[in-house]
Amino acid sequence: MVGTMLPGGVGLSGAFEGKLDDKNRSAIPAVLREAVEALCAGTPLVAHMSLHGDCVHIRPLAFYQAMVDRVRDLPGSRPEVLYFRRMVIGTTYTLETDKVGRVLFPAMLKDMAGIDASVVYLGQLDHIEVWAKDAWKKHAEALRAVSGEMVGKLSDLGL
Repeated sequence: MVGTMLPGGVGLSGAFEGKLDDKNRSAIPAVLREAVEALCAGTPLVAHMSLHGDCVHIRPLAFYQAMVDRVRDLPGSRPEVLYFRRMVIGTTYTLETDKVGRVLFPAMLKDMAGIDASVVYLGQLDHIEVWAKDAWKKHAEALRAVSGEMVGKLSDLGL
């Protein structure tokens, strides 16, 4: 699928296949890199595990900071807040981009998400999901299996 920056600078969209090299580096697709730059020029990128632990999220530091600020005000004694802190904040790394636009994926994130050489990048408005290609195929099949139910619920939301 071809992805783009949504009209009016709304955010990140599209699905792209990519590869990790033997040093765990991968080039974020140019369309997504350009959209991130349009959203938050000059802001570093961070990567962390998704809440479900099935993929890696990449987002501009400014968006990550807003999320952290919300969590900071929540009581750390609540199990769901502790879960969030461990799953997201505890797995966050700043990504360095080399001269050719590649980022180095931290080994821990790569291993936790089951990522090998083939990945899928999914633009998600304010972040990018990075999936192991095989895991994304299974997840997409599961999404299709519940599409009828979800279409009705989305309709109720006006979407």
